[in-house]
Amino acid sequence: MPSAMERQREFRSWMLGGLAIAAVAVPLAGCGSKPSYCSKVSDLKGSVKQIKNVNPLSTGSSSIVHTVNQIEKNTNAVVSSAKSDFPSQTQALSSSYSALKATVTQVSAGQTSKATLATLAVQVNAFANAVDDFKTATNSKCS
Repeated sequence: MPSAMERQREFRSWMLGGLAIAAVAVPLAGCGSKPSYCSKVSDLKGSVKQIKNVNPLSTGSSSIVHTVNQIEKNTNAVVSSAKSDFPSQTQALSSSYSALKATVTQVSAGQTSKATLATLAVQVNAFANAVDDFKTATNSKCS
C-alpha cells in the first residue's frame, strides 16, 4: 500500500496532467464553431434574392413592403450580432437598408413614378452590393 506521501505525489501528478489537458481543450472548444452572424448572413442573402424578384407594378406594393419587412428583420439581426467585429460593413449595410426602406415607403404610398421605380431598382442593387461586401468581409470567420 502506498504511503500518504506517495498518494499525495500521485494525486498532484494526476491533477497537473488533468489541468494541462483542460488548458489545451478549452481553447480548442471554440474551434469549428462559427459566430452567430454567419447563419444570419445566409438568411439576409435569401431576402435579397426575394426582393430582386419583386415587381411592385405587377405584384402590388404590399409584396415589396412584406419583403422589405423581412429584410429589415434579417438586417437588424446581422448588424446587431456583427457590429463589433465588422463596424464599417455593418454601418454600410444599415445605411443602404435605410435608403431602400425610404424608397419602399414611397412606393407603398402609391408613388410609382418611373423615377421612384428607377430609384428603387438602384437601391435594391446597392443593398445587394452591401450584403455581398459584408459576406465577403465575414468569409474569414464563417467559412
